Order: sequence, then structure tokens, then C-alpha cells
Amino acid sequence: ERKWVFVGAAPIYDEDKQPAGTIGINLDITHQKHLEQNLREAKQQAENSAKAKELFLANMSHEIRTPMNAILGMSQLLAKTTLAPRQSNYLHAISTSAQNLLVIIDDILDISKLDAGKMTIERVGFNVARLCEQVEKTILYKAEEKGLRFVTKVSPLIPNVVLGDPHRITQILLNLVSNSVKFTEKGEITVESEVAGYFNGQIIIAFSVCDTGVGIDAAYLESIFQEFSQEDSSITRKFGGTGLGLSISRSLVRLMGGEIEIESEKGKGTSSHFCLFLPIGTVHDLPQRKSAASINSQDLRGKRVLLVEDNEYNRLLANTFLRNAQLEVTEAENGEIAIERVREQEFDLILMDMQMPVMDGFEATRYLRQELGLATPIVALTASAINGEKQRCLAAGMNDYLTKPFYEDELVQMVHDWVLRPTGAGAEAPPVPEPVPTPVVATDGALYKLDMLLDTSRGNQKFVEAMLKTFIDGTYNALRDLGRALEVGNVQGLRGTAHKLRPSLVHLQIQPAVALMDKLENWEGPFSYDDLQPLVEEADRLLRQVLADMSTELQARRAALAG
Repeated sequence: ERKWVFVGAAPIYDEDKQPAGTIGINLDITHQKHLEQNLREAKQQAENSAKAKELFLANMSHEIRTPMNAILGMSQLLAKTTLAPRQSNYLHAISTSAQNLLVIIDDILDISKLDAGKMTIERVGFNVARLCEQVEKTILYKAEEKGLRFVTKVSPLIPNVVLGDPHRITQILLNLVSNSVKFTEKGEITVESEVAGYFNGQIIIAFSVCDTGVGIDAAYLESIFQEFSQEDSSITRKFGGTGLGLSISRSLVRLMGGEIEIESEKGKGTSSHFCLFLPIGTVHDLPQRKSAASINSQDLRGKRVLLVEDNEYNRLLANTFLRNAQLEVTEAENGEIAIERVREQEFDLILMDMQMPVMDGFEATRYLRQELGLATPIVALTASAINGEKQRCLAAGMNDYLTKPFYEDELVQMVHDWVLRPTGAGAEAPPVPEPVPTPVVATDGALYKLDMLLDTSRGNQKFVEAMLKTFIDGTYNALRDLGRALEVGNVQGLRGTAHKLRPSLVHLQIQPAVALMDKLENWEGPFSYDDLQPLVEEADRLLRQVLADMSTELQARRAALAG
């Protein structure tokens, strides 16, 4: 074993000040050196853990937000069609559930930002009454489902405009109200805002959320704000939840200079209170951003947009939104194709996805800026909401940033902000024709479902036929790639192909195949033919059966269209 020794020495002089010898000391510092090495390793492990956590959060956000973008977007398109009352209720439930999932994602990301001290608080003008009204609209459906009475009270003494962070205040109230709805079986929930006083030109607004729910045990109140905290395991099993909401709420309230308190008694309900010091604003402090609905589509007609997105369904969604605004849309599946499209023609705006095969959005943007000297505005479309992602996009040369899932009005507004500019005289592009509904051949195939395609296309037979053919061709290629990757022992190839194939399987609801792709994509160990071969073979068998059924249906649809 290696030893570490500290050596110290000094000369010894006689009476004549001549060297007569030396004196030295040897100290075994092996233990100290081991401690130093352990500290260095612990520091490195902590740094690696932090990086792994950030990477995990970024990937998790991307993987969940990508299908959420399709779900919420298709819901918006479906809402524009004629629906029966029951269908409208189902659609509202779908949208609400998707939004709830996004809240959980945002909670987890917020914990990361708060831990890193990177959470920022905005200061913009907003109206408290409208904020509370929005909270009520968001949660009312859940309350009515349980037969609960929902009451909102806003003091008339609160000024029309105050300055603060309406997004974070809404987040706090929604966390508190969601808990009240979750733990209340009968009675009512009250959200109240009132003036608690004035201080140094600021108004003190007291927010409270009260319910008649099950209440909280006094012993648990002491630890209620801890992360991932639940009163006991039975609460998690019965009511669900992550246990993050209250911890985040307290941190946000403290960032805004306030404090949150919770009063409760088992069986007698819960009351949550927090006060905020907010400057009084004027109408000029309110955001003046135009809504997409107010944008005249004539302003955007004929403007050319390059849509760069590898996910087929997200391309379809964004394309539909853009064409609804009478924009001319050209598509590209990755950065390399985008560069080719830019060489071929000019565009007024480029919408660029970040994570793509062949060439990602960062590399493509750098090439367009540095090699081609392109000045066209580029807006990033990303499913990653991790802190610092926007800075990465801007550093790569992009002009703006839009997080998936986005709403139609958000996308159109973003395009409007960057595209609209004085234009000279010229021929207007013809309006995009509406798809003509044609009879749809019903399918009783058990292996896949076409609900989303049918809803999106409003029964457009040609559209459904084209999407089926695209899926069939792409899946045959993916199965070939899986087989080749297995033969040569390429784990990364298996992961990449599974990642690319998975979104379309989710949208077509081929759940057994989705489970197989999850296993392949998340494979963490070294290549093991014995373990991976059954997964690839099962995926091949299952998907070839799907493709056979789908090909039969495609032929039937073509025959019906020809007839």
C-alpha cells in the first residue's frame, strides 16, 4: 500500500556556527491524503449527479411534452368541429388531464430550478380578479365532478392593476385549490383575495383557500412543506399526487417576499393563507400582446415558413395551425434537409425542432448562420423546458423559443411577431382549401386505432390514406434498422430506432409495441444478444402483423375512394 509521509528537516549548528548535523521529522499523512481523495471523489460524484439530474429532467421533459403537444393540439383542432354536449365533455376531460400532467412536469422542473437558485420572479401588470377567475375556470370541472360548490371572492378594494408574477401566483393558487378538491368529498371550496393593508406604496393582498375536506393531522402539519411529503402511504394510494406542490408553493411565496401558513384539523377542513406585497400599477403596465384571434390572416397570407420537425405527428399539427393562418408551409424532417430547402428557396421564418436525427436544430442553425450567412428569423421548437435551454438556443443563433406543447394562438402569435413586416405589391397566394370530408371505412382492427387521425382530418379519406402509407413505409424501414443493429451489436442504434418509432406507435395506440420500444430505448446495460433478441423479434412479429392489417385496410380505403 502506498504511504504518504510529510518530511521536515533543518540543519544543526555547533557553538562555532558550523554545521554539525541535521534534525528531521517524518509524519505519516496517509490518512489525511485518503480523506482528501475521498473528498475530491465525493465532489466529482456530486457534480456528476447534478449533471445527470439535469440531463434526466431535460430528457423527461422532452419525451413527455412531445406527445402532450400532439394531444393538446389535436384537442384544439377537434374543439373547432361540431360536437355533441357529451363529446365536448369528453374533450374537456382530455385537455384537462393533459394540462394536469404538464403541471406535474413543471413541478419537478421547478424543484430543480429552486434547488439551483435559478428561479426568477417576473414583475408585470395583472388583474387579481381575472387571475382568480382563471383559477376557477381551470379547476371548476374537477370540483363539479365531485359535486363540490366552488366560491371565488375578490375584494372590490383591490386595485384593477397590480405588479407581480401572475404565472407564479396562479401556480400557487392552483396547487392549493387542487389539494382542496382532491381531499374534499362534500361541501365547498372558497378562494378569497382581500386587502390586508398598505406599506411603502405597496398593497398587501391576502390570498386564502379554504375547504371542508378531510383535514390534516396536527403532527403532520410540521412536515407538510417537505418535498415529496404525504401524510401517509394510504394518502398516496387513494388520492395520488407527487407531494411537491406545497413545497414549491412555499418556496415561490418566499421568493416573492411573503409567507404561507396552513391551518387544519382532522375532519374539519383546511385553510391555506399567504400575503404578498405588490406595487399598484396602471393600465399601461398590462401586457399589450395581441391575441392570435385578433391577427388578420390577410397579414400572413403568402408568407413562407420552413417547418423543421422529425416527429411526423407534430409536423402535421404545426402544419395545420400554420395553414389555418394562410401561411405557405414547407417541411423538413431534420437539419440536413432544412439546409437543402434553404438553398432552394427563400423563407420568411424557420421553425426549428431541437432534437432530430442526422442533424439536430443546434447544428443546423449554426450552419445556416455561419456558413450560409442566413439572416432569416429562426424560432426554436423544443419539448425541453429545462433551465438554460433557451440560452443554448439563442447562443446557437436562434431568435426566439417556443416550448412544446404549444397552443395554436401561441404558435401563430410567434410567427406573426417575427414574420410581419412591410411588404411590397405582389400576387397573393391562393387560400388553402379546406379538406373535403369523404366516407371513411370503419375499422375493427384490434391492434391499432385511428381515432386521432380521423379527428384531425375531420374524416378526410385521402389524408388518412396518406398517413397510413407513411406509417407502413417508415415502420418497415425501422424494423430493418432494428434487425441490423441487433446483428452488429449496436445498442445505440437500437435505442435510436426505438426512440424514433415510439411516437407514431403511441398515436396509433399500439400499446404492446410501445412497451417493447420503451424497453429498447431505455436499455442501460451493455449489449446482450440473448436479452435483446427476444425484444426485437417480438417487436418485429407484432408490428408485421399490424402492417399486414393496416395494408389490408389501406386497400379497402382506396377501393372505397375509387368506388
